[in-house]
Amino acid sequence: MRLGLAYVVVRCHAMRAELIDPETMRSLAEARDVKEFLGRLSQTRYQEIIEEAGAGVSAEVLERVFYQKHIERLDRVINVAPTSMAEFLRAYYHMRLEVQNLK
Repeated sequence: MRLGLAYVVVRCHAMRAELIDPETMRSLAEARDVKEFLGRLSQTRYQEIIEEAGAGVSAEVLERVFYQKHIERLDRVINVAPTSMAEFLRAYYHMRLEVQNLK
């Protein structure tokens, strides 16, 4: 379903509520190890990431899960954007992410 630009802006602002607040982000960054990081992360709305990562949680696994969540969010915006904007966003962000992967 494609809607107008105003809806996309409202949708993006609503998605901000899903992000980790700066204080919690600082707390996560100060974790001494992966175990402490996971303990702190489990107290946020991102606890599902721990479940998705499974038993073999490592920094690489967490990075992959966070990356996938990022792509899912981008796709949510692209799916409601007007067609011409959606095409631009898809090309720009997916290409940008691919370049980052290559680096």
